[in-house]
Amino acid sequence: TFNADTNNDNKGNKLRVAIIVLIVLVASTVTIFGLMMAYKYWQKRKRQQDQARFLKLFEEGDDLEDELELGN
Repeated sequence: TFNADTNNDNKGNKLRVAIIVLIVLVASTVTIFGLMMAYKYWQKRKRQQDQARFLKLFEEGDDLEDELELGN
């Protein structure tokens, strides 16, 4: 009966280890996916800000031309 008990304990320990490994893998995958999505969002937001800044340069240039009456 001692061998049967240790055999059951080994199976239980192996199952626990397998569950822990599975949980760690799932958590790692979710974390990596979340970081990738956050990075893509950050890139998109930065690109939009850069485009807005670029367009603002031309808007300010037009105002300057109007003030100096260089456009006509």
